[in-house]
Amino acid sequence: MREEHPSNRGLYAHWLRKWFKLFNRSQIFVASYDDFRRNETDFLTRVHAFLELPDRNPNGHAPKSNDKHAMNVDPIPCSVQEHLANEFEPLNQELYDLLEANPGPPMEKRPFT
Repeated sequence: MREEHPSNRGLYAHWLRKWFKLFNRSQIFVASYDDFRRNETDFLTRVHAFLELPDRNPNGHAPKSNDKHAMNVDPIPCSVQEHLANEFEPLNQELYDLLEANPGPPMEKRPFT
């Protein structure tokens, strides 16, 4: 399986399982972008704690990109979102099961969001 092939996206459990064999699980912090978007302050605090860094971001927000070439994209139709959700649900469940069976550092969210 070629790692850079687009069909490998969403195979987080597949790749994390390999990392878990190479490194102590306490050295791997697994986080979700949705968790970041829900509460940036909490997310950044947990990342800093994992990296054993002081919390240097007093306003609690991640730096925003100032990319002048940001693209405007059309919203994804609900039917496509539903199709993708159905396709990725088994892969997501495999990831959730892997994370439950291999608990990580205390600053990871449990259950994984």
